[in-house]
Amino acid sequence: MRLTHTLYQDLDSLFDSFFTDDFDWTVNSPKTDIQDTDDAYLVDMELPGYGEDDIEIQVLNNRLTVQTKKKEKKDVKYLMEERSKKQFKRSFSLPKNTNHEEIDANMKNGMLTIKIPKNVKNKPTLIEVKKL
Repeated sequence: MRLTHTLYQDLDSLFDSFFTDDFDWTVNSPKTDIQDTDDAYLVDMELPGYGEDDIEIQVLNNRLTVQTKKKEKKDVKYLMEERSKKQFKRSFSLPKNTNHEEIDANMKNGMLTIKIPKNVKNKPTLIEVKKL
């Protein structure tokens, strides 16, 4: 019974996302985790085999887009090829409380990490009440 319920939820989610601009049709999308911390959003994306020069990241109209520029080697004859080297493009809508000018990205051991800081002005300020 639980499997059926989960399947219906997945289908509902698929159809709902079809009508929004957040749906990603890319089959070759890398596995991605997004964390919400107190001061930033952290995006971790598995990109084994890609280097810093193969990745392009941009923000436009409050959407973060990550895409690869890596070209397949046409002069190589493979006997077996299981690792994907295809290009992909993946986009995410950013929350309104993000600071686009301070986005930072780094690559280590095939893992791309993007840090998207939250606007400081949206953080609550604690005001101490003093005794008179």
